[in-house]
Amino acid sequence: MKKKSVTMSDIAKAMDISTVTVSKALGDKDGVSEDVRTRILNYTQSIGYKPNTIAQSLSKGHLNIIALVLGDLRNPFYAELAFRMQK
Repeated sequence: MKKKSVTMSDIAKAMDISTVTVSKALGDKDGVSEDVRTRILNYTQSIGYKPNTIAQSLSKGHLNIIALVLGDLRNPFYAELAFRMQK
């Protein structure tokens, strides 16, 4: 069974602070004291929090994905091309 990912709301509830404060701290925005920012960053690091890149893309309005449509997967040229596109 897939483990549920931790959200900023989950972090806010666990630390008894607002989601906006968590968002500002993780985004390195103004409006959060250094003490609170440090506590949030330490907590997120301790639980292994990873931002949801799909959610970030939706809020920004763009997605950094390139699609590669292949005619024949057995051709080694395509595998090399896909590997080089990752860099």
